[in-house]
Amino acid sequence: MPALSANSVLRIWEDGLEQPPLERALTILRHSVRSSAVDPADLTLPERDRQLFEARDALFGQRLPGYASCPHCTEPLEFDLMLEELSMPVPPVLETDVAFEGGSLLVRLPTSRDLAVCTSEHVSNARETELLARCIVSTSDLPSEAASAEARRALAARARAQICDAWDALAPGMHTELRLHCLRCEHSFSQDFDIATFLWTEVSMLARRLLREVAELAHAYKWRESDILAMSARRRHAYLELVGS
Repeated sequence: MPALSANSVLRIWEDGLEQPPLERALTILRHSVRSSAVDPADLTLPERDRQLFEARDALFGQRLPGYASCPHCTEPLEFDLMLEELSMPVPPVLETDVAFEGGSLLVRLPTSRDLAVCTSEHVSNARETELLARCIVSTSDLPSEAASAEARRALAARARAQICDAWDALAPGMHTELRLHCLRCEHSFSQDFDIATFLWTEVSMLARRLLREVAELAHAYKWRESDILAMSARRRHAYLELVGS
């Protein structure tokens, strides 16, 4: 995956400011992936995350600095990870049959589009059930259960455990947890890691740094923003050093 240009970083940041977190991840991918026939919103979550890891690698490299606070003694923790330690392979199979109530369900992995629908206001009281129902592709020996959206949601509510188990079997790395240890109090704990949230934070910080660089160089040399952003990062930093000397 090619690295994002400085202009692309600023476009992502500008578009993402007013977007919910889920859409920000898709905005990053739409600017990062070249000539893809698949809308990022229709990727399964493991595939979306794999592409986000690739975008992060192209933009910032493999090293990932981490920060946390010990929940036991509040000691701040700093640590380094490598992306390859966190990125999980995309499952080769995206659907599976689940035995249920004498019949079976064909269940697929969720996509960002599924999550987006299930976090909108009109389904806010039953988000999880709605998500589960959307991921039931078909039923076997349960013909009446798929006759209506209401019946499908009722089926999904009853089959919640089986569907979640199927997701875990298809994509065991869909949820990433970091195992951390506090050297001060010897407390060990887990912390969720979400590449979409982490990468947006990094892109946002980079965008603000680029804006500061543009402002300083434009003030010093009267250059246009487009000309400054077209420079390599190394050349911009060299000019900034000259301004400060």
